Amino acid sequence: MANELHAFLMKADMPTTEAWQAAIDEAGFDFQLHPQLMPFETTGYVPCKLMGTDAGFEFYFDDSEEMLSEFADIAMERDACVSFVFGSSMADCAAALISGYALAKKLGAIVCFEDAPYDDLDALLAEIRQCIEEVQS
Repeated sequence: MANELHAFLMKADMPTTEAWQAAIDEAGFDFQLHPQLMPFETTGYVPCKLMGTDAGFEFYFDDSEEMLSEFADIAMERDACVSFVFGSSMADCAAALISGYALAKKLGAIVCFEDAPYDDLDALLAEIRQCIEEVQS
């Protein structure tokens, strides 16, 4: 079963891969985005590294009216969405959550799992930590 995590942000704020990675590093995660990720062009599976092991997610950038209207109550004035699609692997879940967390912390993105937004960054961080604990056990 596929899971979807969405991060709603302003298109003009979408960082380069290098800036995004810097935000991840600043947050203190041992997680590396694939250096070839091109936020406006990449579509599909993106391999990453979580604590030196393979992880990843499907990546989609969408600024279509259809997507934004579907999540209008969550997106509010934000004009773009980054979606992370992943399966049941806790490493892949952590990869998606960390990626979304960095966008939220650095750019004020609103992150939601399926259609339920995280109330605050602490709740998202707690879920990331839980995923990482499961990966490590």
